Amino acid sequence: MPKNGLTNIMITPQDLFAQLAAPFGAETRSIDLSSPLSPEIVSVIRSSFLKYGALVFRNQQVEDEHLISLCEIFGPLEKHLIENNDSKIMTPVHEITNFDINGEPSSRPYINTNYFWHSDKSYLAIPSVATMLHPIELPSFGGDTQLAHMGLAYDALPKVTKQKITGRRAVHSLEFMRESLDNPAPTEQQKLSAPPVSHPIVRPHPETEKICLYIGMYASHIEDLPIADGRMILARLQEHSTQPPFVYNHVWQAGDIVIWDNRCLMHRGITNYKMEEDRRVMKRVCVQDVPTKQ
Repeated sequence: MPKNGLTNIMITPQDLFAQLAAPFGAETRSIDLSSPLSPEIVSVIRSSFLKYGALVFRNQQVEDEHLISLCEIFGPLEKHLIENNDSKIMTPVHEITNFDINGEPSSRPYINTNYFWHSDKSYLAIPSVATMLHPIELPSFGGDTQLAHMGLAYDALPKVTKQKITGRRAVHSLEFMRESLDNPAPTEQQKLSAPPVSHPIVRPHPETEKICLYIGMYASHIEDLPIADGRMILARLQEHSTQPPFVYNHVWQAGDIVIWDNRCLMHRGITNYKMEEDRRVMKRVCVQDVPTKQ
C-alpha cells in the first residue's frame, strides 16, 4: 500500500474512496493505516465519513495503536460498562467473539446482542459517535455485518408516519434490552451508570443535518404512549428501516477495517455461519461523542 505523505495537490474523497455497490458507504485501497496519516489524508477521511456514512479500508496490516490512531480522528475512545466472556470490563480496544463463557465457539455466545439491530450505546445520554471493526479470525463462510441507513429509511416513510413520530421520544434502556433478548440482567452498578434515557425518534444528524430515525434493540417504548402501542410503532419502524434498499451487507475479508457513523446507521452481525464450529473474532473500538442539544 502507498505511504500517506504530504502533498501539494488538493485531495478529495473521490481520489481515495470509491462508492460501494450499496445504498451508501465507500472503500479505499489507497490508505495504509499502519503509516502516519498526513493532515490532508485525515481531512479526507473525516469528510468521507460524513459523506458516505461507512468507510471500508482494505488490505490493512495493523496493530492496536493503528486502530486507535484511526478512531481518534473522530473523538476520544469510549469507555465501557459491559464485560467480556472472561467477566472483565471491556477495554477501549477489545474483542467481540462468538465464544461462550468457556471460550469455545457457540451458537449462544456470552455476548449475543451483536446479532440484533442497534446503534452503539444508544442507552446512554451521549451515545457512541462511531464504531470500528477489524477481523482477527473469520469463519470459513459467513459472519457478515449489516449496516442500515436511517436517513434513507426516514426519507422513504409515508408522510402520515413522519407526522405521527415527529416530536416523539423513545426510551432506550440497557435493562430492557437484556430482558427482551433473554440475556443476563445488568448489575446494580451498570443500572446506576446507565439508567434509561430518552432520545428523539426523528433527529437531524448533528453535522450533515440529514434527518434520521433513531431506534434499535435498546428502544423500549415511546414516551406519552401506552407501552404496547409504542412498541408496535418501534417494531414497524425497524422492519421498514432494515429493508434491502437501506442496507449494506459487508462480507468480511482478511485485512478489512470498517468504521461507521452511529448517528445515521444501525448495525448487526449475521449468524450465517457455523457458530458452534467456526471462530469469529473481531477487534472493536467505539468512539465517544460530544454532548449536543436534542
